Amino acid sequence: HPMGLIGGTLNKDEMEIHDFAGIQRFMLKEAAEETRFKFDKADLRFVALGHAPHAFLFLFTGRIGLTSEEVTNYHRGGEFSHLRAMSAQEAAAYSLPATPAFCFWRQHLDLVFDSVNTINGF
Repeated sequence: HPMGLIGGTLNKDEMEIHDFAGIQRFMLKEAAEETRFKFDKADLRFVALGHAPHAFLFLFTGRIGLTSEEVTNYHRGGEFSHLRAMSAQEAAAYSLPATPAFCFWRQHLDLVFDSVNTINGF
């Protein structure tokens, strides 16, 4: 499986979005389908909006209260094979197959890790 991010593609027949809160609800729904993380809208932090052909990419970070070693235990079977936590250096150096979203956001690791550090009080 290529390296990816938690999330998914929103199709109109799956869920209609009328405001930003709807995008947050969709992200929480995707996280619940793919992981056993326990967090709600208050734990999400919107980081950035990206674009790709025929798609917008909404990037969120979230406080999950786990160490990187514990993350693998919170995988929920389904769309991918396991969860993996990475440092900025590991993500930047990752050279195996990856999803377009992972490749796009890897170019903006400063935004991702600034957000994570702010959430965690660093």
